[in-house]
Formats: sequence, structure tokens, C-alpha cells
Amino acid sequence: MSKNKNIIMVLTAILLVGSFILPIQIQQVISFVLILTAGVIHGANDLYLLQDPKLTLFNYSHLKSLILYLFFVLAVFGGFYFFPILALISFVLLSAYHFGEQHWSYCFHKTTAKVRSFYFSYGALLFMLLFYFNIDEVNSVINDLSGYSIAPHYYLYGLVISFLLLFVTAILTLNKIRSEAFYQLVVLTLLGAVFYYFTLIVAFAVYFVFWHSIPSIKEQSQFLFGDANNNHLLLYIKKALLYWLLSMLILGILYTMLKDSNQEMLSIFFCFLAAITFPHAFVILKMKEKNT
Repeated sequence: MSKNKNIIMVLTAILLVGSFILPIQIQQVISFVLILTAGVIHGANDLYLLQDPKLTLFNYSHLKSLILYLFFVLAVFGGFYFFPILALISFVLLSAYHFGEQHWSYCFHKTTAKVRSFYFSYGALLFMLLFYFNIDEVNSVINDLSGYSIAPHYYLYGLVISFLLLFVTAILTLNKIRSEAFYQLVVLTLLGAVFYYFTLIVAFAVYFVFWHSIPSIKEQSQFLFGDANNNHLLLYIKKALLYWLLSMLILGILYTMLKDSNQEMLSIFFCFLAAITFPHAFVILKMKEKNT
């Protein structure tokens, strides 16, 4: 675990240096490719997780589970269309917890209210760092989806509040995170630099793919197959392939439907990610509960 984290840290530092060399257009293309491959694949095995004997949540056939899952995804799309502000807020709050949970859950054997608060506050700080250092791009997406913009000082308020929340919850869980505190402080500083120097989509891709999706794929492989060796990682990808292709089809249909509605591609892209994040976060929450 420690070796893998160090590799990711070094790779992140290399990417940060690369930001001064590669043209922004190339960085963005690479980011979209990474998110649409590793990023989407990490949530493409949710149905297998749902039906795994260790986790079984629904006594439905594979087809019924797929239909229910797709219905949920389409409902989220509908939420962004009819209630964009509410959908955006829900996405950020849910993702904040989900990211914090993935990043820190290995430190905890039991999930208490204090631990959940810590997960959320860590993820919230990540989001606020990302938003604060990319205010113009974030406001462009929000305005494109909802017609509203947020004054810059509110992002600063959010950043300060999320930092204070993390400080308090870290103190409350210090006995569990003490051994990781310095390392994670270095990681947070490195990610802050990434969010500052990269554009919104590139900064998001670096965290989402390397710090969230790849560790999640390994953890899911261990849950499904007993360990995360190379053969099992390949098996994970093989099982995910059909649902990954289905996700790409949905994204293609969504883009075709909305490309003439004056919505930016980045806004459509984040709607797509939000739609598949909602059910995925629920599945991973249940998986981690089984692991504790």
C-alpha cells in the first residue's frame, strides 16, 4: 500500500513538472482520455459488486439490477435538467464524502460519526481547493448548467470553513491518523499545487484518476477476487468492459442531444460524471461497510 502511494506521489510530481512543458490543449486531451478510461472503469463494476455474495443488496436478476441502475443514472440526469442547483450541491456533497472515504478508509476499522465527518471534511477541502484555484472555469460550468454564478469571496469562505472542519475532525480522529498525518499533509500540499497550476479539467483528472480511481480499482478487485494481482486487475477490467462501453454510449447520446443547446462540453461531461457517481458512491459505501 505504501509503495503504491509513493509511486502515485512521484507520478503526480512528474505531471506537475510536465504542466510547464506540455501545451494546455494536449494536457486537456490526455485528461479526458484518462477520465473516460480509468476514471469511468473504476465505477463500471458496480453491478458485480451489488450481486457479489459478500455484498448482495438486491435479490434481483442481473437484468433487473441493470435496469434499476440505469434508471437511477437517468434520474440524476433529470435532476440536472430540472433542478440544476440542487443537483450540483448534492453532487459536490456526495463526492466530497466519497473521495474522503476512498482516501482515508484504510486507517479506520470502524466507521463512526466522527470518522464520517472526517471523510467529508477532507473531501470538501479538496473540492474547495480545486474550486478556489479555478474560480472562472467553475463559475463557467455552474452558469452553463444553471444560469447562476457564485461571487469569488464565497469560494474563499468555503475554503476556510472546510479547512477548519478538517482541522477539528482530524483532532477528533488523531489517534487513528497520527502515523499518516505528515505524509498526508505532504500529499495535500502537492494536490494543492496541482489544483493551482493546472486547469480545472486537468487538475480534476490528476486527482480523480491517480488518487481515487486507480486505488479504488485495486480495492474493488481485492473485494471481488480476494487480492489485486495483475491477473485479477485484468479480470476486473474485462468484467467492466461491457458497462464501460454502455457508459460511453450514454455519454455519446447525451452529447448528441445537447451539443446544439449552447451547453459547453465540460458541463455535459461533469453531468455525466455526476450521474454515474451517485449510484457508485452508494455501492462503495456498502462495500467498505462489509470490509470493516
